[in-house]
Amino acid sequence: MGKLFEDKAESLEDFKMFCGYVLADHCRYERFLALCGDAEATGAVFRVMAMAAGEDKTIEIDVIAFSCFGRMAFRNAWLARYRGKLPRNSEHVEQFFRLVTGDFITAEAKMRPRISFRSRAKIVCFFQEPPTDADTSITRKMILVSFPVSLPEDFETPLHFHFEEEKDGILRWMEEGLEMLAEKGGFGR
Repeated sequence: MGKLFEDKAESLEDFKMFCGYVLADHCRYERFLALCGDAEATGAVFRVMAMAAGEDKTIEIDVIAFSCFGRMAFRNAWLARYRGKLPRNSEHVEQFFRLVTGDFITAEAKMRPRISFRSRAKIVCFFQEPPTDADTSITRKMILVSFPVSLPEDFETPLHFHFEEEKDGILRWMEEGLEMLAEKGGFGR
């Protein structure tokens, strides 16, 4: 997987720290990850992160997650894959921030009473190109990690099979990222 980060030491450090953040259930650094580039590479990287977080603790969401019923998916999730464009509607932006920052959110299941809880899910978004039209308040919370838009021909496919062989090394990256976060006190530089 290190091949994806050749000549991108800063992106690798940011990625490691975010992976460590996924393991850090006890802290909130109020950031989300934006993976940009080749769809196969970003999808494979997320799949490995999901294996480390626990596939039973990983969810896929879209703008529906901002509804009262949709937010229930966050109750036991550690990692959330967000599909679609970044929210622009002010109500959706507010809900997105509540999910990213770990504020209390209210959710309900059909025919059940509403409940309030803190979301611990770390959100990952996918883009072919880095977002340019997003609200600046959202981009301030974003950790942008870019991969090549197209992979070199010598890359093995499907990538997630190759990465599964490296999962011990990736778990080590996650632990390193957690240590870096603790040393720095967050993502700030």
